[in-house]
Amino acid sequence: MALTDNDILWAWAILDAYCGLYIYRFHWLPLISNMIPEHAYHRLNPSLKSDIEAGIRIMKGQRQRLLKNRIAADGRPMDPRAVFLP
Repeated sequence: MALTDNDILWAWAILDAYCGLYIYRFHWLPLISNMIPEHAYHRLNPSLKSDIEAGIRIMKGQRQRLLKNRIAADGRPMDPRAVFLP
């Protein structure tokens, strides 16, 4: 399929539009940002203390469960009779 003069004209028009929008973005971006409602974005809690504590609690429980099932921290069974295949 060959490009026609009309296709090339549209390609140049789109390229010009993109270049114009990029060059003048500081003029139209504030107008767009005013259209976005504030309630559409919620900030995360800056304090991650509760998340860290929950993660540590999960890791402690995981470690205790692994030890109860006789599995070492590296994931290998602590049973001396265990056979490992390559």
